[in-house]
Amino acid sequence: MKGKISTWKDDKGFGFIQPEDGSKEVFFHVSSVKTNTRRPRLGDSVLYEPMRDSQQRLKARGVVIEGVAMRSASSRTPPVAKNGPPKKNVANYLIRPILLAIIAAIAWQGYTDYQLLRKTASPTQPISNVDSAMKRAALFECDGRTHCSQMKSCAEATFFIQHCPGTKMDGDGDGVPCESQWCED
Repeated sequence: MKGKISTWKDDKGFGFIQPEDGSKEVFFHVSSVKTNTRRPRLGDSVLYEPMRDSQQRLKARGVVIEGVAMRSASSRTPPVAKNGPPKKNVANYLIRPILLAIIAAIAWQGYTDYQLLRKTASPTQPISNVDSAMKRAALFECDGRTHCSQMKSCAEATFFIQHCPGTKMDGDGDGVPCESQWCED
């Protein structure tokens, strides 16, 4: 149907269309306007599709302002507001810090893995020993255990004594942990 905007409350984002045939005014919301290169104005000629809402009130959808170009769906420019520049997208303010935090966490993990590799490998140590040290490091992590009775293998006890603070597994101080339980000669 065709009509003219008879009432428009820009600050509220809604108005009424007076149908060309003289029938009762039809409510419309700015979200139903398909011509989104500018906001509606009082007196604009429009084309619309009448429908009823959930409470059976007449309203317009698919409102097109005659003589105003339609913006393509691929365009990313926000609609121009009547009073001032376009509003900033709040999601951008939330997404950027989250992405930066994720990138920082990944970088920190890479750095700690590198430090672990440096501790477990010496310049004279063969690469195969470095690989096994990395595999052990991937299997174990410092979780507060400090005694031999809490370990499950010599490799685990060795990892803990080399990488975790406060362990009590090398009574004679020779660098071999849990000699009477796990790491027997």
